[in-house]
Amino acid sequence: MIVTGYMYQIWMEVGINDEKMDLRASDRGACYKRLCVCDGRNRPFTVNGAGSYSNLKDAVAAASKSGTTTIKLEGGDLEGCAVSIPSGFANLIIDFGGHTYTATEPFAGSTGTKTQAMQLLKGSNITLQNGRLRGKQNSANGLKMMIQNYANLTLKDFTVDASSLPAVQYVCSNNNGNVRYTGNTSILAAKGKVAFDVCGFSTSATYPGPTVTVDTTGTIDGIVEYSYNSQHSPSNVKLVIKKGDFTGTFNQVNDPKSEGIQISGGNYAEQPSSDYVKAGLVVKNSNSTTPYHIGADAEAAIANAEAGSTLTVLKGSAITNVPAGVKVENKTGDKITVNNEVVNPDASVVIPTPAVAPKTGDSTPIALYLLCAALAVVCAAWMAKRRKA
Repeated sequence: MIVTGYMYQIWMEVGINDEKMDLRASDRGACYKRLCVCDGRNRPFTVNGAGSYSNLKDAVAAASKSGTTTIKLEGGDLEGCAVSIPSGFANLIIDFGGHTYTATEPFAGSTGTKTQAMQLLKGSNITLQNGRLRGKQNSANGLKMMIQNYANLTLKDFTVDASSLPAVQYVCSNNNGNVRYTGNTSILAAKGKVAFDVCGFSTSATYPGPTVTVDTTGTIDGIVEYSYNSQHSPSNVKLVIKKGDFTGTFNQVNDPKSEGIQISGGNYAEQPSSDYVKAGLVVKNSNSTTPYHIGADAEAAIANAEAGSTLTVLKGSAITNVPAGVKVENKTGDKITVNNEVVNPDASVVIPTPAVAPKTGDSTPIALYLLCAALAVVCAAWMAKRRKA
C-alpha cells in the first residue's frame, strides 16, 4: 500500500508471527504489531542520517560500534519491540526526535528474565535523548523493568514513563557504569514503585559498580533505592544528586549513613537524611509541593518566596535576598543572619516592607522641600503676629 500526503498516516495491524507478511526476520511479526505508513514509508529509523530501518533492533544492528553513531526516530510516535544493546559501542546516540517509543513484547533481558523494555550491556557508551520511552503490558508476566543498565548511560532531555504500569517494579535499574540524568530528564514510576536504583551486585571484578549522577530540571517520581552486596562498598556504588525534583522517598538498604549518597542540590517532597546532604544550606518552603530545598535550589526558593509564606532554615548560617512579607524560622540550633539581621535559635522574623520615600515629581532633593516647608511655617507665624500687632 502506498499512501501519499505529507501528514497522512495509516496504522496497519499486523498479527503476531504473521507469515503472510515478508518481514525478513524471524521475530519481526512479533516485534512490530503496528507499522506506520507515511508517504509510502514504513521504515522510521535512520542511522547517521542514512538508510531506513523498520525497528530499533535492526537500526542497532546496523550501527557502527566505532566512533559516534546516531540512530534517529524520524517517523513519529511508534510502538515496537524491546531491544537489547550489546557491548562495544564507543558512542551510540539514540535520538527519539521528540517522539514516544512504546516498547511491547517480546521484551528484552537475559534467559529467564526477559521482562525489560531495554537492556543495555556493560562495555558500551549510550545516550538516549529527546523523547519518551513507555511500555505496554500484553500479559501478566510481561514488563517488569523499563531499563536494565550495565553500560555507561546518559539520559538527556528524556522521559522514562511507567506511571501507568503498576507491574513495573523498577523504572530504571542501574547495576554498573557511569550514569547521568541531564537536561530535562524525568523518571516516572507508578505509585509505590522504584523510579531508579543504584545497586552494586555480583562481584566488583565482574561489575565494578554504578555511579549515578542526577543533574536535571525534570522530576524523579517514585522511590530512589540504594544498595550493595558484600562484594561492594560506598566507594564504588555512588549516588550524586546535584539537581532535580524528587517526589518520593529514599530507600537505603545498607548502612543509612552511607557515604555513597551525596546530595548538593535539588527539591524534595521528604527531607533527605542530613548524613547525605553535603550542601551548606537547606530550607523548607511551606508553599511548595516539594518543600525541602538544598544548595542552589534553596537559594532560588528563598529569592522566589511569596509574601505570606514561611521559610524554615534547617541548615545554614546566613541567608539573604528574602523578599518582604516572608516569615523566616530558625531551626538550625544556632544563631543565623537573615538579611543581615541576627535571628536566635527557634526564633523567627518577618521581613518588613521597605519604607517608600515620598515622590517629589522631579529631581529636587527632598531635604530642600522640607526646608521650604519649615520656612513657610515660620513665615506664616510671623505674618499672623504682624496682623495682631
